[in-house]
Amino acid sequence: MWLLYIVLLPAVIVAVSVVYDFLWRAIHEYSHLGALKFVAGKDLVSYKVRLYRHELHGEWVPASLTWDTSRHLSYKEVAFIAIAPHVVEFFACIAFMASPLFLLGGLDTYPLFFCWASFWFSGIVDLMAALVCGSVHSDLYVYSHCTGTPVWEVKTYGWFTVGTRILVCAFFLVLII
Repeated sequence: MWLLYIVLLPAVIVAVSVVYDFLWRAIHEYSHLGALKFVAGKDLVSYKVRLYRHELHGEWVPASLTWDTSRHLSYKEVAFIAIAPHVVEFFACIAFMASPLFLLGGLDTYPLFFCWASFWFSGIVDLMAALVCGSVHSDLYVYSHCTGTPVWEVKTYGWFTVGTRILVCAFFLVLII
C-alpha cells in the first residue's frame, strides 16, 4: 500500500498536471480567439494560435494568439479580447468550489472528485499565473490599459476571487470529511 502513496499517486498527479496545463493553455488561447471572432467578425483577416513556448515582444510566453484585422479595434474591443479567458477561469473557480459535493456520497466517488477538482484547480492556477505576471503585454495589463482601471485593482479582484473560492472549498471539505 505504501507504494501506492509514495510512487504511483505522485506520478499520476504529475502526469495529470502536465495534461491539464496543456488543456488550460488551449482553453486560455481559444477563449481569446472566440472573443476575437465575436468582436472582429468579418474584419478578421488572419490569426495564429501558438500553444508552445516562444518569444513574443522580446519576452518568452507559454502560448499566444496573434491576429490581423482589416480595421482598427477599439480599446473596448481589445479589453474584451484580453479578459475573455479570465472570465472562463472565474467559472473554473466556481466549479472548483463545488468539488466537495462529490464527496457527499462517501469516499467511493473520490476518483471523480479528484478529476473534477484537479481540472478546475488547474484553471485557477492559470488565473494565478496571470495575476503574478508583470509583463506590460500580459492580458491583465492590456485590459487595465484599455479600460483605464489600475492594474493593481484588477489583480486585487482576481486574488480575492481565487482566495475566497479556495477557502470556501476548504471549508466544505472540512465539513464533509
